[in-house]
Amino acid sequence: MNFSLVFQNTGDSISFHTLNNEIADLLVYYVENLNRLQANKFYSGTGIEIKNQIDRLDATIKHCNTFAFELLDQYIDTYNLDEYLDQKNLNKLHADWARSHKILYNIQEKRKKYQSAQAERIHDLYPDDIACVPIGNLIGKLGIEKVYNDINLIIHNIESLFSQVKFSVDRWIEIPNLFPTTLLTNNVSNFRLSFHHLGRTLHDKFINFDHDLAFDDENSFKELLGFVEVRLNPFETFLLSPEYVAWCNKKNKPPSGKFLNIGNIIDLDKNLTKYRKIIFQNSLQNNHFTIELN
Repeated sequence: MNFSLVFQNTGDSISFHTLNNEIADLLVYYVENLNRLQANKFYSGTGIEIKNQIDRLDATIKHCNTFAFELLDQYIDTYNLDEYLDQKNLNKLHADWARSHKILYNIQEKRKKYQSAQAERIHDLYPDDIACVPIGNLIGKLGIEKVYNDINLIIHNIESLFSQVKFSVDRWIEIPNLFPTTLLTNNVSNFRLSFHHLGRTLHDKFINFDHDLAFDDENSFKELLGFVEVRLNPFETFLLSPEYVAWCNKKNKPPSGKFLNIGNIIDLDKNLTKYRKIIFQNSLQNNHFTIELN
């Protein structure tokens, strides 16, 4: 079954396909109850976080370009702010940053070429018998290692913000979950219901050594709450470990994972930047989305 997240005011939408028929039935039940409670409105505050990281990356690169040209014989690429959401641009920036650490800086040649205060300083930092040094070593000597390496850090920050975008309704709701816990998996999907429950899932109790089930706080999505996640990452399958499955069987518990995955984006590979912009711009404007069944 197909379904969409449709944003207020803009009409922007992201389309998904449910993982299987049983999950489709669960989603229909969930949405019907959201509508009954007049709670089918999901908000996220992640827009300002994304904006801060984009602004920070742009400012960091521009600052690095005040010294980078003489080191690399070229400027580090900069983009219009929303173009930092294009993964190809982030991948290029990351690859250029990583490769630059191994580039050899010829001290005498650069000194003659640029005749600058920076070139003179670098000349004075090394004895005359050292002709070339890797940029990775040089940025440490110059005291610019932190700001230069911030390029890498911020790129990963931007990517991670889209790997788990959290949305919630504007009040606490609980809908009894009538579906089996065996629908829970450890897979990574593009849309899932978040765990904000009191207690631990059965899988969480296993990995946190409640092996005797001594404490009665298991909650493997007994309720469907008003929290969901959008993940703009490729779908991945992670099987439950044989050790965990054996433990569940020993405890006479149906093996279940930690996530209630619902569906995947139909054309994520082709439209990653588009969907990043939709989430960024709408969350920045505090636009909610509704889940619409197709």
